Amino acid sequence: GVNGIVESRELKEHGFSAFYKGEVKDLHLPEYSKADLRIMGVGNALRFTDHATRQAVEDAGLTANDLREGGVIYGQGGGSTIDTYQIGVKTVERGKPYPASPKTLNGVIPTMASGASAWVGIKNPLSAISLGVSAACATGNFAIGLAARMVRDGDAPLMVAGGVDSTDWVMCAPFQTITAMSTNGRKLRPDQVSRPFDLHRDGFVVAEGAG
Repeated sequence: GVNGIVESRELKEHGFSAFYKGEVKDLHLPEYSKADLRIMGVGNALRFTDHATRQAVEDAGLTANDLREGGVIYGQGGGSTIDTYQIGVKTVERGKPYPASPKTLNGVIPTMASGASAWVGIKNPLSAISLGVSAACATGNFAIGLAARMVRDGDAPLMVAGGVDSTDWVMCAPFQTITAMSTNGRKLRPDQVSRPFDLHRDGFVVAEGAG
């Protein structure tokens, strides 16, 4: 694989002293409809979810008919923080919440910790359970483990399972506040900053992706 840790321009522009993060670059996505883009929101979590799920289904040689009796468990550390932030800012600017409409309800999906599972359920003909799990850094492992148990116990013949997260400056801000992110005090190359087992590590590096 290719190391994706970079000096984030976004974090620098927002005044972060810890501005290293793993970013997905050059991801070739399909042309989504306007309706899909409204559901996906501003953040990338649902785009990553869609891409990873398409690849998994294709690699497994599954058809739409194969998926009909299946279910989905996707893990997310949380909903899209940038979408939540923007909804909040617009609400403050308006002086009141948005009126309910199909468009605003679509915009809520990325902000939910179960947003990825909801997206997979919307875009695929799955009839078994649709569940989102959130367990911090172990979220993806939990999702896969729970899905394996469901298949083992006969609750579904197959499950789509995985984990996803996207990064943005709002998501990184709490980690900056508690000084949990690496500031790269030893001036290493960006691709060397994440050193979880190093005696001299000075924090972790957040990153995004799906699988």
